[in-house]
Amino acid sequence: MPVTENTPNRPARIGRSLSLAEVLGCDPDGAPKRPNLFGDCTGPSLPWEERNDWLRRIRRLIAHCHSQHENFPSKTESVARAIAELGDVCKAGLDYISGKAGCSVSTVKAVITWLESKGALTWSHTSNRDKSGRIVRRANLYMLIMDFAGAFAAIVRTRRSLWRERPKDVTVSKHRNWPGLLPIVSYKEQHEAKDRLAKVAADRTATLNAHWQLRYST
Repeated sequence: MPVTENTPNRPARIGRSLSLAEVLGCDPDGAPKRPNLFGDCTGPSLPWEERNDWLRRIRRLIAHCHSQHENFPSKTESVARAIAELGDVCKAGLDYISGKAGCSVSTVKAVITWLESKGALTWSHTSNRDKSGRIVRRANLYMLIMDFAGAFAAIVRTRRSLWRERPKDVTVSKHRNWPGLLPIVSYKEQHEAKDRLAKVAADRTATLNAHWQLRYST
């Protein structure tokens, strides 16, 4: 088995074999996930002429959606231009793209999601090892697609739908009595509490009326 190098204050770690799901780029349950490229991955290189042509296609796509009264994220053209101007290899973080486009990170995410749903681009995670030997996440690597209606764009849209439809395990934490915070109460619990309060109020009203009747009857 391969053994990783010793680092300060870290014991030697024994490498483990990858599972079949990890080799195929899936979760342990077999669900596909977005690829994570390890190392100094550059991806395909596109000169400015092709990236400028891709940007013109994005403008035509925006105009078509506008004529069809189809909703699309704001700042779509600005974000697309920021991605196209990254260089021959489109690799950058969301913060950098948002700064170049003059919008928020959430807007950049919405635009990238919309462009990927249209088959205009796809992206992958990248990671490598830092000086301490730990694997850290790096900037995303974007691949611009020239033919939005082509076979590769159809594959990108299909893979994206599979990634987005992955089943998610939702864990519900137990209620904790944190000072200054109100506990989370469901609608059913609120309804049952109202019923109990109404019953207590009715019982107390009946008891009070009985006392008054007994007092004035004597």
